[in-house]
Formats: sequence, C-alpha cells, structure tokens
Amino acid sequence: MPSALHSDESVIRYLNSGNRLQIDQATRYLLEQHRKLVIGLIRRVGGDLEQDTEAVLDDATAALIGHIQNGQYRADMAKLSTYFQAIARNTLLNRLRKRRNWSAVTLMDTLPEMPLSLEDAEALIQSKEVQDKVAAAIQQLDPVCREVLVRYWLHDQPMQEIGAALGKSVDAIKQRNHRCMKQLKTLLAPTFKDWFHKK
Repeated sequence: MPSALHSDESVIRYLNSGNRLQIDQATRYLLEQHRKLVIGLIRRVGGDLEQDTEAVLDDATAALIGHIQNGQYRADMAKLSTYFQAIARNTLLNRLRKRRNWSAVTLMDTLPEMPLSLEDAEALIQSKEVQDKVAAAIQQLDPVCREVLVRYWLHDQPMQEIGAALGKSVDAIKQRNHRCMKQLKTLLAPTFKDWFHKK
C-alpha cells in the first residue's frame, strides 16, 4: 500500500480524485484495513466465515466508497472505520435474514435488552467479571455443548474442524452451536439482570 494512505483524509482524497489508479489503491487499502473487522463481526453476530467474509467485505467496501463519492459520508460524524462497521453489520444481517432457516444466537445476544452501543456491548463481553460468569455458565452445559462453544468461541475453530473432531457434520455442529447458545442465554439471563441492576 502506498505510504500516502495513512489517514481517513488521504483515503477520501484518493477516492474522490477521479484517478483510476488512486481509486484502486484506496479500494485495496480499505479491503485490507477492514478484513479483520469483518471476520470479528461474523464471529460475533453469526454467519459462515468462508461464505460471508469476502462477500460482506466487498459489498460493505463498495457501499462505503459509494457513500464517500456521493457525499453521503461526513467525516465530522464518524471515523471511516466506525462508519464502515455500521455498513458491514447491516450488510451481514441482511445476508443472514435472506438465508433460509437462519436463526443465530451469539454471545452478544446473551446480554439483556439494554441501550448499549456495539462498542459498549463488546467492552462488557470482554470484561473479566462477565467472562467469569460466562465461563461458569458454560460449565453447567453438557460436555458436547461445552466442547462446541469452547472450540468455536474461545479457540476460533471453524465449524468444519469442530465437526471433524467430534465426528459430526458441519450442519449438525451449527445446529448444536445454536441450541447450546440458547441454553447459555437462558442460564445467563438472571445473572446479567442482577449485574445490570447493581450498576
């Protein structure tokens, strides 16, 4: 990547330059900068890393570029990465809604209904107090649930690997992950209610 692309302002300047080479450079820069963000989003919200990563990354980047070039994006309202995150999340959710029989329950969904921003919710999930409560709740689940959740959420193993290790199909592991997360949400509901009440 060219060293000139080191700030939101330089990316916007390249994208609005009308120069095909600079636009291509800025596009590649955005794709590289946001890949990890999209992967993390898919792991939190749900979806298939292999199936959704490139599609969400490409679609959200194209939408971001369109917003920049037509003046819809305003730098005084949000950083590019924050703006991109909102677009990527909506893009992913739209893909998942269109996917028949999709019903993902993620760790984020174990939180009670509270007016939290994505950043605040993520910070809460990462706090030691909450992680300890989640770990204790996971220990109450059956051994297969514990293994699936630990492998998927803590060790970031793909569904294919987990299926191979447990001798089950990818679809079976996805269904089991969904059921286990629902059980975990039920176990955590009173704990989180008390936790928020204390705050």
